[in-house]
Amino acid sequence: MSTFSIIVGLIIGITLFIILNRVLSITFAGFYGLIVVFGICIMLGIGIAEWGLSFAKNHYVWTGIIIVVIGLITIGARKGNR
Repeated sequence: MSTFSIIVGLIIGITLFIILNRVLSITFAGFYGLIVVFGICIMLGIGIAEWGLSFAKNHYVWTGIIIVVIGLITIGARKGNR
């Protein structure tokens, strides 16, 4: 596990925690519950980063195709909202 993947995983984990709180409006059972949910989000973020970075390293053509498709979907969604 590289330092870069840990940093990316922490960013993804914090983003997951924020999204989870906004979407589900979680009421935590004390500070312990907050720490447990945050820890789970961080572990998920690191797992996603490890898998994603290893996938990108081994399958760079598929990674490029996926990025182009997601970009086209995003551009289409932005044009559809106007």
